[in-house]
Amino acid sequence: MPEGQKGDIESVLDIDSALKYIAANTVLGNYDSYNGNLAQNYYLYGQNGKFTVLPWDYNMSISGFGGGGDATTIPIDEPVMGVNMENLPLIDNLLAVDEYKEKYHEYVKELLSYLESFESRVAEISDIIRPYIQADPSKFYTMEQFEASIKYSETTGNTSPSPVPSNNAPANVAPADDNAANGGQQPPQGMQGRPTDGNRPEPPQGFQGGNRGGGAGGPDNMMMGNSISIMNYIRDRVENINKQLSGELPTTGNTTMNNGRNRGNMETK
Repeated sequence: MPEGQKGDIESVLDIDSALKYIAANTVLGNYDSYNGNLAQNYYLYGQNGKFTVLPWDYNMSISGFGGGGDATTIPIDEPVMGVNMENLPLIDNLLAVDEYKEKYHEYVKELLSYLESFESRVAEISDIIRPYIQADPSKFYTMEQFEASIKYSETTGNTSPSPVPSNNAPANVAPADDNAANGGQQPPQGMQGRPTDGNRPEPPQGFQGGNRGGGAGGPDNMMMGNSISIMNYIRDRVENINKQLSGELPTTGNTTMNNGRNRGNMETK
């Protein structure tokens, strides 16, 4: 692609799939992805000489990969974390084309509209999974941390979970077969929890993820978690992006880029 031009890119890439992927990572704060400094966790599916972007591995989205509050203020026209846009040509070259950037903004707006029901959807899903979490003897976090992560808090610092070893139950969590672990109720039928004897399946070869190569059974046996609740992240991110789209905030000036060429450029594009 010549700078700022399409060139022949549409003959080899499904542009919509790429723009949707970039937009989803941008809005949802998914930087354990191509948008992050590791540029990982995605696939390109080729058929008849043309590639489609296949998203994958969103468990570290919504600020789960680090960045905390910074992730809520990433400029949408420099949607990267900890890396220069020039090192991510799928983003840099596509957003340099005005037509593609306009389409990308449309997808960002679609996602904001979708997130209008986020809080009610979280409440619905949390009610479904809560008994399974309570019954899990090797949960990564306490129930108090789980509940804090799905509620909006004016003091975001109080919602940061402290990781616990993934192959041992937290000290204050009873075994799955103890009725007290489930509020005096039997855990859901067939719920056995994850194994605690170290026999958990190994992660895929080459898995890096947000826990520095550990995966579920990795060397440090830790999982990263959100530094703010998911409710705080979504509210703050939606508000920030709306202000960018309205011109109240700039859409460039990403201070997380190392050696960012547009650092300090506070003009909107």
